[in-house]
Amino acid sequence: RQLHDGDSMANEEFERTLMYKQNDYRGVVRSIERDGRLSIPSEFWNRAGIQKLDKVEVLLTVQNEIIIFAAGYGRRDYIGIERIVGNNKQISIPAEYRRVLGLKANVEVEIFLTAQKEIIVKPYNKTSVQNVRTK
Repeated sequence: RQLHDGDSMANEEFERTLMYKQNDYRGVVRSIERDGRLSIPSEFWNRAGIQKLDKVEVLLTVQNEIIIFAAGYGRRDYIGIERIVGNNKQISIPAEYRRVLGLKANVEVEIFLTAQKEIIVKPYNKTSVQNVRTK
């Protein structure tokens, strides 16, 4: 089974994937794995200019969103935790962030790509989904 962008699903736990558009963001819904890893579509990484094994910064904002962007991107309004994108385009969400947001294994999160080439991850809220298309 494949996503709309051609990115193969890394794990059958990701069986339910929704593609939708919200507030000018194109997003997907994915589940966090037991070890805290999250599979992000290749299209998002490519558009953000991030390749496998690149260093990225992972931030937690006061709006309870996680922002992922290329290390050295120049964003100075937050201090992030550095991570490396895995071979299978997965990233480990820091345990502290998961604890604050209540993200446990198999919990669904929304993943967006912004015009600023930042990847946003936040707890999934069914009421925020508009124009749902299932694949």
